Amino acid sequence: MQLQQQQQKTKNKEHTQDEIDLEIQEHIKKVEQENFDIVVHQREKLKEAHKKQKQTTQDLLKQGEQLSNISKTAGRIYKKSKEGEKTTEDIKREGRFFKFPKIFTKIKEIFKPKDKVLENINKKKEKKSEYKPSELDSKTGATTDDNLKLLLGDLRQMRKEAEFQNKEINKQKVDINHISKVSKESEHIMSKTTQELRKI
Repeated sequence: MQLQQQQQKTKNKEHTQDEIDLEIQEHIKKVEQENFDIVVHQREKLKEAHKKQKQTTQDLLKQGEQLSNISKTAGRIYKKSKEGEKTTEDIKREGRFFKFPKIFTKIKEIFKPKDKVLENINKKKEKKSEYKPSELDSKTGATTDDNLKLLLGDLRQMRKEAEFQNKEINKQKVDINHISKVSKESEHIMSKTTQELRKI
């Protein structure tokens, strides 16, 4: 009788231990699934943010190309304004004292940039995206650790993209300053040339 009671107690303890082990395993699985779901969700959000970041990079590259073309146009305008200044000096040296009221205004217009120049700027071809993260989700049996590694890779890609964007922005600031200086100088020369032509 005592032996049976002892065996029953041992059996009950084993049964209780099995239940506890099963409960712990279920809890671990639940936590693992929750962690996995969180990481997958964060990766989805990060991928969407990276998509927008890539579009921003493409927009910056297009803008950079436009600024480069505008800078070239500003350089050509400056060159023409210098040629106009030289021509005016040549006219003064020749001593021709004729009045050309309509010609003076047309000469000034020749040296001004046209809106069409900006419209005809060639757009830079978009670079193909290098961002190709592996696609893992709960259905493929990927672990949380795998997704964490992918998340880290995604973050590194985005950091590189941000560094590239900063370099492009700084380059464009230099281009804008250059364009501004050249345009002001061209405007000054054209104004001076027009005044000199009116004196002739």
